[in-house]
Amino acid sequence: MIQTLARRLTNAIRTIPAKRDWVWAIALLLIYGAVFLPIGLASGFLRWHLPSSLWLAIGVLVRALLMPGLSEELFFRVLLIPHPLESVSLTTRGGWIGVSWISFVL
Repeated sequence: MIQTLARRLTNAIRTIPAKRDWVWAIALLLIYGAVFLPIGLASGFLRWHLPSSLWLAIGVLVRALLMPGLSEELFFRVLLIPHPLESVSLTTRGGWIGVSWISFVL
């Protein structure tokens, strides 16, 4: 089991998305931003505020990347869900996706 988790972590770190994957991700991010940024600003959930210093802004960005960003992705996506290179059935993969999603929500 430890070997499987280590292999999943290694595969996740070594996998570099193809150009097509980057384009797809950027397109989805732009669509998401175009839809939800105006809603967040209009509702007051998001506010435009310039940081008092550049170092403060960099610190916030780094902390947001590490926790919750990177740590949650590593646990709920990389370690719990089988890697595409692992030969598991669609039912097994779907089950682990469900476990991961429920664990994340709870």
